[in-house]
Amino acid sequence: MDLKTRKKYYNRCNPYTIPSWETTEIIDIDGYAIEGRKVKVRGKKWAEHIAKKIMMCESEEIIYFTGYPGSGKTTELQRVEQMLGDSEYANLLPVYINALEFLPIHASLDQIDILSTIVYNVIEKVSQYQGKEKVFGKENYFERLWKWLTETEVTFKGGELGDDHSKLVFEMKDNPSFRTKIKYLIQNDPSKFKQDIDRELYRLNELVKTQKVDGKTKEGIVVIFDSLEHNRGIGAEAKTVADDIQRLFSDRDNLAIPVHVIYTVPPYLHVGRVKDIEFLPVVRVIKRDNGVCQDGIEVMKSLVYKRIPKEDLKQILGDDEKILEEIIQYSGGYPRDLLRLLREAILVDNYPLSRIDIDGIFQELENEYRDTIAVEDRERLTEIYHSKDINFSHFDHIDVAERLFSMHVVLRYRNGEQWFTLNPPSKRVLGITDD
Repeated sequence: MDLKTRKKYYNRCNPYTIPSWETTEIIDIDGYAIEGRKVKVRGKKWAEHIAKKIMMCESEEIIYFTGYPGSGKTTELQRVEQMLGDSEYANLLPVYINALEFLPIHASLDQIDILSTIVYNVIEKVSQYQGKEKVFGKENYFERLWKWLTETEVTFKGGELGDDHSKLVFEMKDNPSFRTKIKYLIQNDPSKFKQDIDRELYRLNELVKTQKVDGKTKEGIVVIFDSLEHNRGIGAEAKTVADDIQRLFSDRDNLAIPVHVIYTVPPYLHVGRVKDIEFLPVVRVIKRDNGVCQDGIEVMKSLVYKRIPKEDLKQILGDDEKILEEIIQYSGGYPRDLLRLLREAILVDNYPLSRIDIDGIFQELENEYRDTIAVEDRERLTEIYHSKDINFSHFDHIDVAERLFSMHVVLRYRNGEQWFTLNPPSKRVLGITDD
């Protein structure tokens, strides 16, 4: 295989990029069929499930959605966005927000961060849809907020935040001292801040519902707030940030707004005080009794072939398809680890890969997990493997749950009931053999 082709497949298998769900690299995992038989390797049709919860609810719905980074959450949310925006399910105006563009990743977040980002993006989306003259009028929300802030704190006067002062949101992300000052002032009168946010979002929602565009109106607005699960403290700040995230999401009234909203949240929150979280599991390639789930293997093979055609993959792995199945099993059904293993396979110079090459690739992933598993976590991880469940009393400190789930050591599966196990590299690190 020439270098150009190898490079193409290497980049198609990038585990940290998210292709659009409309591209040929994406498969419908929850709608997959084998010889006409629908298979359920993640328990349910997740995008359809979430879209229906929004569609069926007469009041403003608030949904928490989680899963491991690289497990397919954003792809499912793209499907939800399409389903709710002018389809058989609903005729809403979706407002998609990528938290990484607007919020600091490693700092604690609060109600002010979340709601300010939402109102900014809703204003932008409705402006594109309806036209700025209908949205802004004589004075927009951020102009009113800035006026109130400058009347309260004179040192803010003369700030360069754009003609409509909407750059306030970006300045809060990029300038920590400015962000601290703004939040300090708003926290002096939090009820006024929340009331103003609700009033603005209600106004925009009514505008979308009553003002026709191309002769039609929308049923309202739905906000899809993605990538919040990436918020994580570093070093000594890890526990503080995790505690603040749990505190923020544990009281839904903090984040309830007068439009439908979907928040992605970190997966560790489901073992704490935060209830009613939709958790996207990984693909079930193993059974609870540790046997092979062939349906899940077939689904993951299809995902691989979307990135590397079958005949070309044979050049890399050889004619025996069992090698690919072994790699899929070693990924535990976690798409990100599967793509990482494929990338390592592509980097090997001599095709097809030998047994030594494959074992070396497995060893590299095992070494990564070996470096991340703390000594104090080994006993509880072994218990999770044998019980296939989580003893919630172990997670008296949220930072423990945050550490284990952020490492992807603990994988969650669903087949009617939910159950947990360890990913195969971690089992090898802990010296666990199948029962």
